[in-house]
Amino acid sequence: IVMGKQTPGILGETVGLVGRDEAIGWVSFSANRSKNNHAIAEGLRHHFGRELILAKSRGFTIYSDSAQEFVKVCKKLRLLHRPATPNSEEANARHERFMGVFGDLIRTALFQSGLQLMFWTYAASWVADVYNMTVIPYKKSKTPYAIRYPHRSLPKIPHFGRLVTYVPKDVEKHSSRSRRGIVLG
Repeated sequence: IVMGKQTPGILGETVGLVGRDEAIGWVSFSANRSKNNHAIAEGLRHHFGRELILAKSRGFTIYSDSAQEFVKVCKKLRLLHRPATPNSEEANARHERFMGVFGDLIRTALFQSGLQLMFWTYAASWVADVYNMTVIPYKKSKTPYAIRYPHRSLPKIPHFGRLVTYVPKDVEKHSSRSRRGIVLG
């Protein structure tokens, strides 16, 4: 996802990496300020977790477009890289179709919450979490969350952008006790 300088996130993020594991359907999102190989490596570490450190991770294959950032990262992390054919929409069609749905879900979450576009990074992370807990991928029998964490029960999923009232720990003596806030998910 590339938002550009027109709509940065709250912390100045302009790009986001959406990772999807084809084996179980797990989706993750990682936002960053730049689209370089270090940001992509950070996003892959966020997606795969400690699996990248273990020796068995050397069989991972990364499917991506032909961007040089992915080539550098795969060499650095010793991962197999299978780039799509340049200038061919059909070569990366599965992920492009998924990205269309993922983008629609982000827009829907922002619209239903009434939040500004600057919250897009939080909406994308929430959408990835909800997708993992609720959507059963094609030809699978369980959600990605149930496959990845078989011994955990499904947590309660809060609505994105819910307006709440809370009482902070440190309250000034002559002020109202409660404060208004937003649950971002």
